[in-house]
Amino acid sequence: MSGFAKSDGSIQSLIFNFDDKKLTIQPQVQTWPVEVPTQTDGSFQVKIIDTSGKTFEQINFTGNLSDGVLAGDLIWDEETIPVVFTQLASVDVSRLEKYVGVYRFDSGDIVSVLLCPSYDAGGLQFFPPGLMYTDFTSGDSRGLYPLDDSTFGIGSARVLAYPLENNRIQFVLNDSGQVTEL
Repeated sequence: MSGFAKSDGSIQSLIFNFDDKKLTIQPQVQTWPVEVPTQTDGSFQVKIIDTSGKTFEQINFTGNLSDGVLAGDLIWDEETIPVVFTQLASVDVSRLEKYVGVYRFDSGDIVSVLLCPSYDAGGLQFFPPGLMYTDFTSGDSRGLYPLDDSTFGIGSARVLAYPLENNRIQFVLNDSGQVTEL
């Protein structure tokens, strides 16, 4: 997962799924096929073409994978942007269900964590895939993006992963599988 600000000021949030061979540009429902990247000595090259030309004409990414970090240059049509991709984990729904709840902190702040339904209209997703975090004090609802089985990055908006906030949430489970702390 990565994102960037284009020269026109728009923020683009991209999720490459090499297992499913798809590119998602949040919050759009449409996905684009991704060729399995060519890899030579940690070097990646990916090319995606939007045959409709509605969202982009062509995206090219050339970069390197080193110590679990994929970084390089992304060319969106004719604009080159340096990007660093954060690897997202795949977490089973049964594990995500354990994190659902309302949490009250010693400070008095209350947050909820919900397992999101799949719902879209007009070509846009209304909820992030997986979990959503709502802060009852500020009213902010943001997607949670799994970095591992129990640690999640907080997206910048309800259905925008990028930029992941510096804040992370880690769910700590007891031996019975119940959340004991965030």
